[in-house]
Amino acid sequence: MGYKRRGFARLHRGFTLIELLLVMSIISILAGIVIVAINPSRQFASARNAQRRSDVKTILESIHQHAIDQGGILYSGIDQNWKMIGTETTGCSDTCGLIAEGGGGPASVTLSPDADTFLYEGSQGTNYGSNVQLWTDPWQLGNARRSLIHFDVSSIPSTASISLAELNLLEADTQGTTRTIAIHRKTASFTENGATWSNAASGYNGAATDTVSVSWSGTFTWNTWSVQSDVQDFVDGTSPNFGWLLKDTAEGTSQFRWQFHSRDAASSANRPTLDITYTDAAGSTAASCLDLSSILPGTYVSSLPADPRYGSGARTQYAVRKDSQGHLLVRACRAELGEEIAVER
Repeated sequence: MGYKRRGFARLHRGFTLIELLLVMSIISILAGIVIVAINPSRQFASARNAQRRSDVKTILESIHQHAIDQGGILYSGIDQNWKMIGTETTGCSDTCGLIAEGGGGPASVTLSPDADTFLYEGSQGTNYGSNVQLWTDPWQLGNARRSLIHFDVSSIPSTASISLAELNLLEADTQGTTRTIAIHRKTASFTENGATWSNAASGYNGAATDTVSVSWSGTFTWNTWSVQSDVQDFVDGTSPNFGWLLKDTAEGTSQFRWQFHSRDAASSANRPTLDITYTDAAGSTAASCLDLSSILPGTYVSSLPADPRYGSGARTQYAVRKDSQGHLLVRACRAELGEEIAVER
């Protein structure tokens, strides 16, 4: 009996539409992950920022060492205005990263006080610098209390235009009576651990910078005094910064005290703050670059660093200044990825 070979048809089955879509989706997701993971432009920018961080440190240390060798005196061209380092005499004005990108918006800082205390007329030689509260008390019969507070604003460029400056104090205790409390610019210096009624209760501007009506709402709340004009004068040097004095506007009446948390408060969240918003009116750096090519290269650094992408010897895109306390600051003008690169000493 013979057998015929039976042929079997070969099946050719294709992908369904759903399977194709699923595979394409998976490929797209994986491709996105890979692109993010190995994004070359971001990696390059990150590497350049690393170089910038190294450069600003190198510049800071070389200028500092030069000052040491000059008896502690900084190079004469370094002042409180930002200056781009380079050999060009024109075209060096730049925001240098101090104004927000994409709109020239203002910068904002929140400062903590470096000194505060209260003064008691009933014990005129006593200092209360370590007290956790600031007092304003209009008590009669020579028992009034006033408070002093000071903030260091030297980190703000002297060319800055101050658009907002607000002193914030959190209520700590009261007898519940509505009072008007004034803030006055001090015209004489004080020290936190040395101020007493006898040596610090006077020496302030007679005209109040601002007044606030403080009233009991059932809970302790924050109160805010506007000190914009004073901070502007402090920053541009029109008036020396001796801080402020707070007092009741009607001293010599009954005991209607208000107390606020001081910088010695147990919780940092309760301590005074000074909120400042400003724009650097000078565009940050001066029109003429600061030429350090004759004092640093060869002795303190092999060559002056320049920004790895945008800089040159003519305009390095690194800027330098000193603050009112003599601290040296160096920053990168062209940091990428939204990073701020600056050092201080």
